[in-house]
Amino acid sequence: MTKGALYAHFRSKQGLAGVLIDQFLTSWADTYTRNRRSGVSAEVALHRSVMALARGLQCDIRTRAAIRLLTDGPAASADLTAIHIPLLTLIRQAQSEGAIVANYPAEVVTRLLLAFVWYFSRAPREPAGRANHDAEHACDILLDLLRPDRCAAPARPCG
Repeated sequence: MTKGALYAHFRSKQGLAGVLIDQFLTSWADTYTRNRRSGVSAEVALHRSVMALARGLQCDIRTRAAIRLLTDGPAASADLTAIHIPLLTLIRQAQSEGAIVANYPAEVVTRLLLAFVWYFSRAPREPAGRANHDAEHACDILLDLLRPDRCAAPARPCG
């Protein structure tokens, strides 16, 4: 599809951006809802949700574009709430279940995960045909480090 054909379909660049963001946020909400309704623990739902986001960032140009638009656009803080609140909820639930260390404020852990999302929306891509699972591996490492049996108490109190 040419740029001209693409722009002919949308009234403006903002219209195109709005569609990309709406599709991503709908997909994210569906993923979150599906994982919460599956009857698994908050830890498993968090892992599945973050891994789905990581795979989207690695494999789907529309997901990467939507994340970039969400983090760089003028309404970024309002739109990011649609990602932030579900992640924060899952992290708090996983902490209350004892699956994620409670020493760190859930808000800080959520922001750490969102920083991870931001980074991988901008990370260089492997050439076509080569799989790159860096985002998935980083997700696994980060979530593993938050497990109570892996995480040492912070040197100073958080909060």
